[in-house]
Amino acid sequence: MRTFICIFILISLSESARAEPKTMTYFSGPKKHVLELTSDKDGKLFADVQIEGRPMRMFLDTGGYTILNASLAEELGLELKETENDATWLSGARDKRWTTNVDLKLGELRITDYPVSCVDLSSFERFSKSNGIEEFGGVIGSDLLEILRSTIHYETSRLSIKRPKRQ
Repeated sequence: MRTFICIFILISLSESARAEPKTMTYFSGPKKHVLELTSDKDGKLFADVQIEGRPMRMFLDTGGYTILNASLAEELGLELKETENDATWLSGARDKRWTTNVDLKLGELRITDYPVSCVDLSSFERFSKSNGIEEFGGVIGSDLLEILRSTIHYETSRLSIKRPKRQ
C-alpha cells in the first residue's frame, strides 16, 4: 500500500505553473491508435513511448500534468527554461521546476514541440527502485491524455488515443 500512495503524490502544479508552449504543437500519424500498456505489481500503468527518439517508459497519471525527469531532459540536450513557479508535492514540499518542449512518439502518433514541465525525480527513482518498480522517465499526464481524447481500457491494458483535429 505504501508504494501505491507514494507514487501518486508526484506533483501538483497549479494552472499557472503548467508548461507554456514556445511554439505550435503538431500532431501527425494515424487518426486513431491503440497502445499496449504495462503495469507494475500494484497495478500502476505505464506506456512505452519515444522522447526525442529515445525509447522511454512513462507512468500514466490521470490526475497530474505531463512531466519529464530533469536529468533525462539534460541527457537529451533539451533546453531547460527556469520558471517562477516551483513544483509542489502533495506533502507540501517544493522543488525547482523547468519547462521545455519535446518531440514524442506514442505508437505511430507523432507529437512535435509538446510543452512539458521538468522536475528532479531522483527521489522517486530511489523509492521506485527500492520497491521493485521499474525505472520510468516521467509522467504522461491528464493534459496530454485529454488532448488525445484517450480511453484507458483497464481490462485489456490498452490505451486508445485519437490524433487531435487541430491544436
